[in-house]
Amino acid sequence: MLNSAQLQVGMLQDYYENKTNKTIIGRKKFVARKSPLERLMDLELYSSLDPNYITMLKQNFRSHSSLLTLPNRLFYSNMLQPMAARSENDPLAKILVFEEIEGLKSTEINKSRQGQSIEFCSIISEECRQGKSPSYFNVKEVQMVLKYVQALTKLSFSNPDHKVLPEQIGVVTPYARQVHQIRDTLRCNKFQGVDVGTTESFQGREKRVIIISTVRAKQDLLSYDKKYNLGFVKHEKRFNVAITRAMSKLIVIGCAHVLATDDKWLSYIRACEELNSFCGVPYPKRTEEIIDDITRRFEKLHVLDSQHNDEIKAIQ
Repeated sequence: MLNSAQLQVGMLQDYYENKTNKTIIGRKKFVARKSPLERLMDLELYSSLDPNYITMLKQNFRSHSSLLTLPNRLFYSNMLQPMAARSENDPLAKILVFEEIEGLKSTEINKSRQGQSIEFCSIISEECRQGKSPSYFNVKEVQMVLKYVQALTKLSFSNPDHKVLPEQIGVVTPYARQVHQIRDTLRCNKFQGVDVGTTESFQGREKRVIIISTVRAKQDLLSYDKKYNLGFVKHEKRFNVAITRAMSKLIVIGCAHVLATDDKWLSYIRACEELNSFCGVPYPKRTEEIIDDITRRFEKLHVLDSQHNDEIKAIQ
């Protein structure tokens, strides 16, 4: 056995990605809130990121440079270096897939609109669950995932090698019930090759195209997610894992109003707006002018309500 002077231990993990550590002793299962590396990083010796003890892998050979922009800024202090030449030259990154679904590509108004490697599909929907199960599903998002898969696999390129195959598509969603719903729907439509799973199942993996189904449509259920450690909203490490699996194209489907309650998701939505790749139901920005206008309207309603009450009293 080596003594302490000779013993060296190396640990490999992305500190900013979600890690669930389960230990089973007898019939009991214990879940550690922090991984061993996270505990070490809390120590003064390692928290300073001293290069004598910590080595950060900065070169990214997976993703298109545009896909790295947001996670690089939010989690990695802009230290990641995009090195994925194949993803960078993938023509898929320049296609706005939503327009293929809606048949808008040939219209004059959209001719100047170019696709980007990131895309957001805004929908208004409703989540459901079976009985008292903590796992939710969203039928409208399931249908939209199918439409995206159909549109992606129908795309034509000058080089046939660029054709999108079902095996190149991954669908990520935080709820097990949504996984089953999407998987069954795709199977019924002969898209068995599409990989569908939770965020944890995609840890350390990659796909040419990633479609994220966020499921949540009601803001008041976010506290429920927090209780059961579910969902993407307010869970930054799960968010980071989900948005960094794509090589060439990342498509997020969800309710913008709910996701915008989280700063990280709001950053993604704004990035898509800036790139003109925000699609679907409009998401009006709540500027100071809009807030002031809403406030004035409520004050006016209050005045009218007071006048109405005075009229009732006068009649009595």
